[in-house]
Amino acid sequence: MFPSTQTGNGNAGYGFVLDLAGIAGVNGVYSADNRIGLSASLLGAQGSPDNFFGIVLEGEGPGNDVPEPGSVALLGLGAAGIAALRRRKRKA
Repeated sequence: MFPSTQTGNGNAGYGFVLDLAGIAGVNGVYSADNRIGLSASLLGAQGSPDNFFGIVLEGEGPGNDVPEPGSVALLGLGAAGIAALRRRKRKA
């Protein structure tokens, strides 16, 4: 599951990489609705300062919905129409 394991900063711990296949395997066994979380606590490390790095996973994720240009144009046209009606009411 951890193809890359190296000694940590100051030989106090280990660094590891969890790839998308490993995450999918754990989520498939545990629960498809839950996410994997990592936490670290380093006390009394020898040699150099304690470090913990979080890395963004590479891969496809659920993207944000992008409105099509026609919908945005229609929304703008509606806003312009409302502004025109408000101007007419102020003049009257």
